[in-house]
Amino acid sequence: MATHRDRAVVTPPAELLARMSVTMKTAIAPNTTGTAKPQAYMAAVVLEKLAKQLELAPAHAAQQASDAESLIADLTRLTASLSLPDGTTAAVSGVSAACNAVSICTLVQALYADRTLLGDDLFAALLSRVRVALRADINRRMEFSA
Repeated sequence: MATHRDRAVVTPPAELLARMSVTMKTAIAPNTTGTAKPQAYMAAVVLEKLAKQLELAPAHAAQQASDAESLIADLTRLTASLSLPDGTTAAVSGVSAACNAVSICTLVQALYADRTLLGDDLFAALLSRVRVALRADINRRMEFSA
């Protein structure tokens, strides 16, 4: 471990992975032969993506929490004072209690199951709002996957 003025210097994990990726691309892969060469380049790409994912994790977590709060508020607003089918009511409550992939999936299933009872307009409004949240999540994941 490196030190600077009697303090340990710790390289952030994202930076360490990025450095390893560069080393893999510039020093290791060019000096290998056979099947190891493309594997070294692929390892560099994987390290690069992991570095980006770690770098973006705090911002993505904050945005995901904000998106969840917004989704819950919008679902509450859209369903306020309405008599919803039991399955949809339970699913909306589930999202409000724990907004995660499982609860959102359960809500989508409930919306489709109760589609005729909800009516076209309410079904479309609720599903559209859920799709906005799902798209935002996909966009965050694509940021480090591209």
